[in-house]
Amino acid sequence: MSLTEPPAAVLYRWLLETGQIEDPNENAQLDWTGIVGQMIDGDDVPDKLIAIIDIEGRTQGRLQKSGTTVEKHGVQIRSRAVTYRDGRSKLSAIAKELDKLHRYFVTVEGARFLINAATRGNILTLGQEEGNRRRWQFALTVFLSITEDPE
Repeated sequence: MSLTEPPAAVLYRWLLETGQIEDPNENAQLDWTGIVGQMIDGDDVPDKLIAIIDIEGRTQGRLQKSGTTVEKHGVQIRSRAVTYRDGRSKLSAIAKELDKLHRYFVTVEGARFLINAATRGNILTLGQEEGNRRRWQFALTVFLSITEDPE
């Protein structure tokens, strides 16, 4: 089922509401900044960054009674930090919260979504960045069961 907002934006809202990340537009004392989209860089961008990216999802099949196709929306969560330990630990903490995620409502751009459940993979080490800063990067792939409230 198609959603009116990207699954990455839905997961971003959940990460904000559960305190896993902070919105760069709302807080000047950021610990872990979160963004939707590719990992960004610049002099004014913090080293500790979480990027939430839409990836290919999975079709799980159809419900016998209604014929509704069951889709798992794919999202990748990437972390970046100066130290290996910080970057990996942050994704590990998010993974533990994802394991507990069950039937959580969020609102994105006025539309209400129900995250029914999340299935995740293991943390993947992407290595260090090229260039002078050499920050560590990690990735976690997540598949979400999301339904949009028709109201």
